[in-house]
Amino acid sequence: MSERITITIAAGGDDADARAFIAVFQDILEMLDSLARERYRSSVQIAWRIISLEKHSPPRVTLESNSRRKLAAALITGLSAIQTDGRKPFGMATMKIAKRLGERIDSRQVDAITIRSGRAEFRPTSVLACNAEEVIDAGFYDMPSSVDGKLDIVNVHVGPRFSIFDDVTGREIRCRFPESMLEMVKGNLGKKITASGIVRFNSATDHPTSINVDNLEPLEDNENIPSLEEMPVIDVTGGDLSPEQFIRNQRDGR
Repeated sequence: MSERITITIAAGGDDADARAFIAVFQDILEMLDSLARERYRSSVQIAWRIISLEKHSPPRVTLESNSRRKLAAALITGLSAIQTDGRKPFGMATMKIAKRLGERIDSRQVDAITIRSGRAEFRPTSVLACNAEEVIDAGFYDMPSSVDGKLDIVNVHVGPRFSIFDDVTGREIRCRFPESMLEMVKGNLGKKITASGIVRFNSATDHPTSINVDNLEPLEDNENIPSLEEMPVIDVTGGDLSPEQFIRNQRDGR
């Protein structure tokens, strides 16, 4: 079953509504795209199309995806977690866009925003920007993710650990794993793997520094590395309109 997300924006006056609509619309599309890249592997293609557009004040647009993955619901749940609890449910790139969305409320560029998917609904306030900024300024953040690289340097003396060396940067990523995975780790020593679990990232660079591993999968060869064409994308179309033409029409009031 496909997923839908509806965005409603209110500002002062029709002209302000149009400008605010375009800015918020772009923010939310960027967050959906960023969240897809964070959470899903390259084989997952997530496209969105405009199925409803109401131009009266306040303007409202409904998008529909081609995926059963609850990306819009995850976005709403995550934004609520930032605003309510000050938690960090997203990677740094998505967090920065969430902060920008909250700043639109704080600066009164937008009077109100409503994001709805199914029964889930979120209305950002200036608290969203404040809480997101605190998380962004922290030295490290943890989130579910995965890292790829060559498994090396297994050590069981001070708790089961191994290291992964990133193929691109050469950085060492420290990996902690449960003893039940010891034979699996030993069997993949010297091989390229994907390790999944709770990853700690450096907030300044977004580079992973360590991971508590709960799953490990071997990578047979470099053919498993995604190309740019295979990366998840968000394709927004309104009938035959390109995203650029859609934004242009909104700007020109068409």
